[in-house]
Amino acid sequence: MANVTHPEIKRLILSEYPTAKVILLGEIGSGGPFPGPGVRRQANEEFQKNLKEMGVQAVISGNGGCGLCTPKETGSSIAAEYLGIPAVT
Repeated sequence: MANVTHPEIKRLILSEYPTAKVILLGEIGSGGPFPGPGVRRQANEEFQKNLKEMGVQAVISGNGGCGLCTPKETGSSIAAEYLGIPAVT
């Protein structure tokens, strides 16, 4: 589903905000489900590193289109919020 919806979301954002830089999942990755207290997850750490390196200022994460996508994409939003980056899933 993401291969259809993400390009369309990008198109819609750029139609309203032509100077925005929209980074898609394949370019930045995903944090995956957010780890519980005391648990480290490499995907989460790499995603946060990518957010910092790419200078991301806001995150719109995922479609919530299936039962597996929702916790994974919510985890990316939580990872961004921990860095002080506003996020929505």
